[in-house]
Amino acid sequence: MHQRALVSSLLVATLASGCATSPAMQAYQAPHRAHPDVEQRARKIRTIAVLPPDIRISSLSAGGVEELRDDWSTTGRDNVVRALQTHFKDQPVVIKVVAVDPEVRDTLAEIRPLFRAVSVSVLQHTYSPNPFLSKLERFEYSVGSVQRIAQKANADAVLLSYGFDEISTGGRKALHAVGTVLPFVPRVSAGVTGLCAALVDPAGTILWYNIETRAGGYDLREPQGASNFVKVTLVNFPRVEK
Repeated sequence: MHQRALVSSLLVATLASGCATSPAMQAYQAPHRAHPDVEQRARKIRTIAVLPPDIRISSLSAGGVEELRDDWSTTGRDNVVRALQTHFKDQPVVIKVVAVDPEVRDTLAEIRPLFRAVSVSVLQHTYSPNPFLSKLERFEYSVGSVQRIAQKANADAVLLSYGFDEISTGGRKALHAVGTVLPFVPRVSAGVTGLCAALVDPAGTILWYNIETRAGGYDLREPQGASNFVKVTLVNFPRVEK
């Protein structure tokens, strides 16, 4: 299943009012997911290594056809990296963006697909209409060791992320506008923006995880759009202390 379709289908769940006060249901209601020891372990983090995010930006035609744009994707990736650096600028943590050199390239090629696969599992087991309560009570997932990355940056943790953006063509925008004002014309989406981020320790244990998807209103090709969406995604990021 396409990741965007999976995200959209799993984030529409509602809670039974009688169960909303249990620890598992409280965790379910939260937009993010966190390891049971995240607060204690976050206090020890002084440096975070940031891997360049895998950002994929596509044009979306009036007929709903997507075309991946490598140039837009590169711009979006750079904007998200700068937005991450800015977001943590006034916090008591050092951010080190890891350069993708030959030493790191192979490791990154392994981590990215694994992180996406783990993300699908997180969505299925903790965001779905019928979540695994044990996974909510003890959120324990791993992406495999990132020790090499952490050592290269002399970091205590690594921030992984990936995202996507759909940029409507002129025809798509026109169709959306018509559907907005004329009730007999089917409405079409103006495009969806999404970003997933996870803080992991050197062993690969996910300490904190969040995924956000929003329809319209954001454009990762624009620095401000990327900045705004990073803020939305990291709003519940664990607190680090001096």
